[in-house]
Amino acid sequence: MATRHGARDEDEPQDLKGKLANAAVIFKQVPRTFRVLWSAAPALAIVLGAITLVQALIPAGIAWIAKLIIDGVVHAVLAARIGEGVGQLRGGDAFDRDDERQRGRGPGRGRIGGRRQRGGVHGQ
Repeated sequence: MATRHGARDEDEPQDLKGKLANAAVIFKQVPRTFRVLWSAAPALAIVLGAITLVQALIPAGIAWIAKLIIDGVVHAVLAARIGEGVGQLRGGDAFDRDDERQRGRGPGRGRIGGRRQRGGVHGQ
């Protein structure tokens, strides 16, 4: 079993005020720690900073990729519903054009002189 160095669980404060006091003590030590790290190995300090930055960006990248996947699924479902390809959904008015085609009012069909013609696709 691994042993833990430093404060034990019983020594850690349970209330918010105690935890904030501990955090303040730790943050006061951060600049000194960075100075010691920089004086010991500047190149490794830069590498450590770069690795930390990459680790910080990974969750945002995962969320962005998940958003792209969900957007792709939504576009595919919508394309299947309206019977057109996914590429045509990006045109903006693909929904309107398809809706008019389904109602029999496509270009040159269903309207004469601004009034709706009786009898179209749905027998109206």
